[in-house]
Amino acid sequence: MTSVIAIKITLTPAATASSAVRERLRHFANQHRFVIDDAGNSWHAVIYDGEGEDVKARLRQQGFTDTDFSLNVEYQRRWGFL
Repeated sequence: MTSVIAIKITLTPAATASSAVRERLRHFANQHRFVIDDAGNSWHAVIYDGEGEDVKARLRQQGFTDTDFSLNVEYQRRWGFL
């Protein structure tokens, strides 16, 4: 049986994050199976599995603060993202 709902979690470095924090976030995303979309000087990482609160907890465990990143969680039903 397939799930009716899909989850999309997007991780983006905050605009105010230093280059060192951005690199650490990128490393975190690579380690946790996120797909990174590079757009020149900016990037974001996406994963379609898990829970946003779990990702946020792992980021905090790695020493990141809430002001270092933006985490967006979208839920998709069969007809599209909400």
